[in-house]
Amino acid sequence: MISKFVPLGFGVGLIAIVAACSQGSVEASAQGAMSAADVTIEAIEPVRAEPIDEQLITCSHTSENGNTSTNFFVLTEGMAKSYSSFQNFARNLCDPGQPDCAQGWIGDNIASYSVNRRGYRNQHLVDLDTMTMERALTDADGTVETSQYQCTSEALPEGIRIE
Repeated sequence: MISKFVPLGFGVGLIAIVAACSQGSVEASAQGAMSAADVTIEAIEPVRAEPIDEQLITCSHTSENGNTSTNFFVLTEGMAKSYSSFQNFARNLCDPGQPDCAQGWIGDNIASYSVNRRGYRNQHLVDLDTMTMERALTDADGTVETSQYQCTSEALPEGIRIE
């Protein structure tokens, strides 16, 4: 089993909940290096092929104007779930069959894809080897903004509820 526990070295800012549900395709795991903008619903597998230790992944980014955004992922039973630190609760946020929404794995990387009501596409790709995350946000006009996050890993919080 692989463990990527790294001490949490800085305070966690705002919580951002990432959409989660699952659909997928094995072909994507065979692809080489990819960016968040390459993440598609079809490429995401709901369960990781290789076992991985249960853990909480925290990825944070501070923008040029000083705002911090943080994404949390709980890895459990081979799945990547979104996590709310306020509720100490992890779950898939997409209902089964919900359109334009998936979270899971592309190879050994956590991947997420969702489209909001305003037509903005949000794609995440977390590399557990480098403990980095790339986020691509595409607006309704097709303009893509990418940002890089640094990630840490720690044991699951005491008393966590996982759906």
